[in-house]
Amino acid sequence: MAKAFKKPYRITTKKSILKNKFFWIGILIFVAGTAIFYLFIFLSFFQVKEVRVSGNHKIDSSDIKKTVWLQLERRIIFFSSKSIFLADTDRITDEILKSKIQIAGITLKKTLPNIIEVEVNEREPVGVWCFDEDCFSIDKEGIVFNKNDNKSGLIIKYSEERDFTLLGEKIIEPEILSSIITIYKELGKSPYLETKEFIIFPSKRLNVKTEEGWEIYFSLKEDINWQLTKLGLSLEKEIPSDKRRNLEYIELRFGDRVFPKYR
Repeated sequence: MAKAFKKPYRITTKKSILKNKFFWIGILIFVAGTAIFYLFIFLSFFQVKEVRVSGNHKIDSSDIKKTVWLQLERRIIFFSSKSIFLADTDRITDEILKSKIQIAGITLKKTLPNIIEVEVNEREPVGVWCFDEDCFSIDKEGIVFNKNDNKSGLIIKYSEERDFTLLGEKIIEPEILSSIITIYKELGKSPYLETKEFIIFPSKRLNVKTEEGWEIYFSLKEDINWQLTKLGLSLEKEIPSDKRRNLEYIELRFGDRVFPKYR
């Protein structure tokens, strides 16, 4: 019987990793990546050099800049960087809004290679809300944002004590405030209807006190424009100036009727 042919044993040698081209490609990619990382994160050219603030009229630019600079520095292992690429715009925005309640919103932009631009939208007062003996400015969103000792213009109060602890709180719902502003502006067009203050009741009744000493009762749940129309017609045809001296109030809250009450 013929013996089976046995293949000879072949010894193979392992190639050194140093001769592997993919190893060197990987090294090159790592070195290039590290160099690019260094350039963008630590190179002086990309370190923030300037913070520009615009749109502010009442708030000091230096206060806003200080907040931005405090948020810019980042620690990478043992090194610090103020690279524009590491600037967290969301975090900076949040910190500015938390520290400055007079700001309604901001737009923060990175301008390469090393400038941060902050555009400020300040809160604009639309009225004054008074609590006990203290008064505060409120914006169109009903947010209390500043102490106001100038008790003039649109003065708003609540008939009952309202919880209030911090500036920056929403003290009046925007829809209610919008209705009050509409009433204030329309009454202001009349040469003989000077308002003194607006008082909000829990039932959504609004009492408008006039400088002549009588009041107007509105419903904040009903159509404000229709109530103003009724008031205008009533004052024009039914309640002339000589009768207004004896008025206690004008009731506008019910249907199409106007109910004046005299003292």
